[in-house]
Amino acid sequence: MKKSTETLLFWIPRTLSILFLCFLFSFSLDTFNTNTETLQTIQKLFNHNIPTIILATILILSWKNDLLIGITYTLIAILAIILTSLPSIITIPLLLIGTLFLTFGFTVNKHTKQK
Repeated sequence: MKKSTETLLFWIPRTLSILFLCFLFSFSLDTFNTNTETLQTIQKLFNHNIPTIILATILILSWKNDLLIGITYTLIAILAIILTSLPSIITIPLLLIGTLFLTFGFTVNKHTKQK
């Protein structure tokens, strides 16, 4: 595999994951529309961003381990689909990103073993 292709495959799922986290964060911006005290607004903002914080932590802690991120993201998406009984605008991108991480992880592992 060419180095440029490997670099591209490395960055696509990470970039999509960061964009997805920004998308999730944007849902919490509605906490600023209410006329509440500052402490309550901060508490609401934190509560809205718990899933974003969890996914960001997973991404940061396993940045170099594509298979771990892929398995974790895919399992979270499947669990969310099972619990809500339908795929949604949240679970489908997460499933796609998890699949991209898994694809890259298996491709790189296969490539490095052949050397």
